[in-house]
Amino acid sequence: MRGFVAHEISHLLQPASWDDKWKDDRAMISEGGAEFLRWRTSAALGWRDHEALKGELEKAVNGCVVAANRKSWRQVADRQWGSTPYACGMAFHALGLASRANDKPATLMLRDYYGMAQRSGKGDFAQALECGTAVGCQPRWLSRVTGDEPLANVMAAYARTPAAVFKPAEKWGAATTALVAHALVAQLMRADCGGAVSMYNEPDVARIAGGPSCKALRPGMGVVGAEGRALFSEQAAAQAVINACSANHKATLRLEDGGNVDIACDAATVSLPTELYTVDIDTALKRL
Repeated sequence: MRGFVAHEISHLLQPASWDDKWKDDRAMISEGGAEFLRWRTSAALGWRDHEALKGELEKAVNGCVVAANRKSWRQVADRQWGSTPYACGMAFHALGLASRANDKPATLMLRDYYGMAQRSGKGDFAQALECGTAVGCQPRWLSRVTGDEPLANVMAAYARTPAAVFKPAEKWGAATTALVAHALVAQLMRADCGGAVSMYNEPDVARIAGGPSCKALRPGMGVVGAEGRALFSEQAAAQAVINACSANHKATLRLEDGGNVDIACDAATVSLPTELYTVDIDTALKRL
């Protein structure tokens, strides 16, 4: 509840309306800014411990990478609705502010951006977060986000810089494992249900919801495993699903009642980014 209230109050700090150079990314800027301030407030007031803060930032960064998969940000179909503007907005705020050209506190960089937009009715999200008023500064990372290259490439390049707040992960955290589990079930549902996805993302279950007409999936089914593995706790389960779709053209999902259901799929149906990330929480809290 504290985080919810902090997020909503953060919207009151934003201008009522402004014309940003990022044009139709208003949802990402608005929701991402509120998510960043919620996260920073939770850290400053001790509402969440370091492990929880790490998980939240990892969920945003990896959620954004998974949403984009191999596409550029401009090619992401749902970048203006659903969870994508929240996750990517949080990730882009972290990316830009962590890379800022000065040592001004990140929250004050955001305050200045909102103030400028309020006074002038105009803004430049990338310039404001990475450069502020620094003379001759050009944004390095957020300018690439708006380009044509896959978003995964931008994130991978940043993650390999010495002071990056997130780095390539060999072992996923719990938040990332659950995120991937939900993403894979959504991809399989899309294949089984004529392109539609309707499900509830419970902590340890992907709950199939009503709406679409599906071949195998039914409302109320709770998916907890896949290919003989625990989907929400075993990192290897994700690759097992991808391998099964590629080799056998089907994946076997385990339901919470102990039953199984087979979903027809192939290599084009189910995929993940080649790389996901872990957050260096000490660096993140210091820089952000």
